[in-house]
Amino acid sequence: MRTLIYCILGLALTVHAVAEDAPWWDKAYATRQPVTIETKDIKKSPGEMTVLVRLHEGNFQFLSALDDGTDIRFLADDQKTLLPFHIEKYDSLLNEGFAWVKVPEIPVGEPLKFWIYYGSATPGEGGNDPAGTYSDSTRLVYHFSERNAPPSDSTGHAHNATNETLLVEGSLIGSGARFDGRTAVVVPGGEKLVRQAGQALGMSLWIKPSNLESQQILMTSSAPGSSWKLGLEAGIPFLEIAEGQRITAAEPVAVEVWTHLAVSTSGSETRLYINGAEVGTLAAGMPSFSGPLQIGANADSTSGFNGEMDELQIASEPYSEAQVQFMATNQGSSAEASQLLIVGEIEGAGGGAHGGEALEHVMLFGDIARNMMFDGWIAVGVCVIMIFFGWVVAIQKFSYLNSIQKGSDAFIKMWQRVSSDLTVLDQRD
Repeated sequence: MRTLIYCILGLALTVHAVAEDAPWWDKAYATRQPVTIETKDIKKSPGEMTVLVRLHEGNFQFLSALDDGTDIRFLADDQKTLLPFHIEKYDSLLNEGFAWVKVPEIPVGEPLKFWIYYGSATPGEGGNDPAGTYSDSTRLVYHFSERNAPPSDSTGHAHNATNETLLVEGSLIGSGARFDGRTAVVVPGGEKLVRQAGQALGMSLWIKPSNLESQQILMTSSAPGSSWKLGLEAGIPFLEIAEGQRITAAEPVAVEVWTHLAVSTSGSETRLYINGAEVGTLAAGMPSFSGPLQIGANADSTSGFNGEMDELQIASEPYSEAQVQFMATNQGSSAEASQLLIVGEIEGAGGGAHGGEALEHVMLFGDIARNMMFDGWIAVGVCVIMIFFGWVVAIQKFSYLNSIQKGSDAFIKMWQRVSSDLTVLDQRD
């Protein structure tokens, strides 16, 4: 028993020493986890990116964070630099969260590591910052997460739509928008959206069509002498930048399956990508447009898109092939997405690693204790008393049985000595 006690004390001192030596950003935050972007399959750096971090019960301890997730912070690997981020959706009941984090240039050949901190009753600096999450070249971002309100621009440029969409829960990334084939979401022209002919441009969006009938417009902008449209022709994606100038994919997209589309123009060349792969190029730039921008249908509400749409982004710089491939993988829900960005094991108690699932489950006792009602503590107290008396009885029984065993051993030893000559038992001889 004494040896066991010494072992437990030694283990506790070791864990305490590790906790003291491990760097920790702010001791007011009780829990942290490493987040790693694996780059072994990345051939060229996409540069600085805004990455999607998906949180679920398999990789995040929701009971350790505040119910609304306002105590979540993201730190660079130096444990000092706060990374700009914002949370698109956080649900502690369904155990899911979607956070967008701006990370430094992603290297090639070595993982990029950063940290997520949470578990503070009084969160400090570094909270939600949607505008700071994106680069200066990002001009419009729609998450389509608004309920009973038009889509709002998360970049801070205030390119908000003028009409609502039908909200869809459980879309690709949190919530999404449902289009009925007749209604267009209109985005008024804004200073940051105005593009002159030949200027650079990048566009990215996710679609899940309900059918592949006829022509369906995804995005378009029309003005006298200047128009373009991105859409589906019998399910085949196309980009038309002028009469007779069109990029058309070779195959149609799948029904009821999420597909990533991206457009990138450097001014003299325009490319169309599907799920990260280039499907066509035009030796021409995009025409000028100043708005309004129609999403999901023409201005006259014809040739509309029928299906779901999520995560629309527009930038004033062209997307590189590496950026498009990264977005298509990171924002998707495939197995490759979970291998690209990995949320690591939980660490707690001011820096001590939990060392796997066993100690992670031990953390649950602290979370349960913080949320337990008075009658719950009464039940726990009764259980503790019962455990105490149970151990007392067990120790007494163990001691009694041990004494019997010792007596039996002594008898057997004596019997082995006298069994061959019973005369030794005759005290008169």
